[in-house]
Amino acid sequence: MRWKYEDGLAANTAEGDGIHGPSVELVSNATAAPTQLADWVDLAVVGEWRGHPTRPYELTPQHLAAMHEYFQRRYAANGVDLVIDYEHQSLVAKFTGKPAPAAGWITDVRLVEDGARLQGRVKWTDTARNFIESRQYRYLSPVYDFDYADPTTARKLPVVLTAVALTNRPFVSELAPIANTAGTGAQQKEGHMDLAKLAQLWQCTPAEAAQRLGVKEDADADTVANSLAALGAKVPGLEKDLAERKEAVEAAGERHKAVANALGVAEDADLTAVKAAVIRLKAPGAGLGAVANSLGLSQDAGADEVLAKVRELQGAGKTGKVKQLVENAIAQRKILPAQRDWWEKQAEEDLEAATQVINGLPAILDESGKMTPPPGDGGTVPLTDEEKQVANSLGVAETTAARDKAEFLRSQELRDEFVGNLGAFLAVREEERQGRMAATK
Repeated sequence: MRWKYEDGLAANTAEGDGIHGPSVELVSNATAAPTQLADWVDLAVVGEWRGHPTRPYELTPQHLAAMHEYFQRRYAANGVDLVIDYEHQSLVAKFTGKPAPAAGWITDVRLVEDGARLQGRVKWTDTARNFIESRQYRYLSPVYDFDYADPTTARKLPVVLTAVALTNRPFVSELAPIANTAGTGAQQKEGHMDLAKLAQLWQCTPAEAAQRLGVKEDADADTVANSLAALGAKVPGLEKDLAERKEAVEAAGERHKAVANALGVAEDADLTAVKAAVIRLKAPGAGLGAVANSLGLSQDAGADEVLAKVRELQGAGKTGKVKQLVENAIAQRKILPAQRDWWEKQAEEDLEAATQVINGLPAILDESGKMTPPPGDGGTVPLTDEEKQVANSLGVAETTAARDKAEFLRSQELRDEFVGNLGAFLAVREEERQGRMAATK
């Protein structure tokens, strides 16, 4: 578990093990000389604190070195500064909905006194500087997280500095003053976070601040502090609940869109529109009637009639594709008009296969309509892969089939007789050869 102690308030955040460190005085009581804010302020010092409200803790030189290394790697290396806020408002900002303005920024850290003290360079905002110089805020309160899981490597670190805040309720006074004056630097332990100061931070009236905290308008500082701690302890659970609710809303929204699309209504349709669409679909014959109308049938057409129409259209669609395929092949002079019926029959049986064959055919007529010279040496014409398969199935040698093909292409009479079907011609020619061979025996 991670415990953060803020000005005497314990808040369980279920992350690591954190401790509110010693507070630092911003301005001393002395008024003999003008206040000068130091560039470098103490953030941690070696020591042991047994009376801390959440638990005893100790800071060693190794702890301070770990804080220094983490800041340099996590913040300085990425050009990011560590924020100083007011009264640790970052813890309750998500719950209250109010901003947690920055009082300043820690831009760098260093180890001094042989590593016994960690200091940070601070750049204050004008508002915070005015608060400090007018003594409305006097102390700085760091927060240490022990056994911290590095967000980048997931490696456990002994301790890191995760937050710093202006406060008027310091824990201890071991750290050196931030603001130097000509007088004493002794720290003062006065001042409380009362409703008036809280209202100023939240930019509301004290009565509104009391209502948000659930306390009376005359609540003392301890009551206000305890209420703030209670709010801080609720933040993790509220964040988890908010994330779950958001996820549920998004899932419901996706389901609504899917239903709306299925029903044919707008995605932002209200419940009445959705119910009306459901009623229309559930009405007797409503769905079938819509399909019948789209097919050009009457509203009261039966299921058998609708199915027959669908099949008719499917057949018509295929027939149209078959005729278009053959017409294109004739236009491209790949087949003769006399071969139309034969090719349409092949395409009707297997449109995909017929398309593949026709796409691979060469043009057999030139632009004037005359036969193009057959490719090859005149005596033979190379066979396509399909023609080779036909020849092999007939038991015709490929060289013999190549000669038969050349003869077939040169003879318009043969092409007309066999309606452009080379396979049929090869079969007949082979049968003739076998007959002649049998006659000579």
